[in-house]
Amino acid sequence: MRDLLHGHQDPEECHRVRHLLAHKIAELDQRMRDMQALRDTLSRYHAECQQALQDGQAAEACPVLTLLREA
Repeated sequence: MRDLLHGHQDPEECHRVRHLLAHKIAELDQRMRDMQALRDTLSRYHAECQQALQDGQAAEACPVLTLLREA
């Protein structure tokens, strides 16, 4: 964006800015999807730990650590 500010303005610059913005939005959308997928996984692990603690299984083995060791 800084490079664009130092150049002269013409109609092509607006096209370049629009293209750069669209690219950044697409990158952010992908990062947000990746973060949501990670959050979903961590939430599932958290729920499994909570269930194991409620069921008294935590004394045997943490289900999340068991899953991670098998992966």
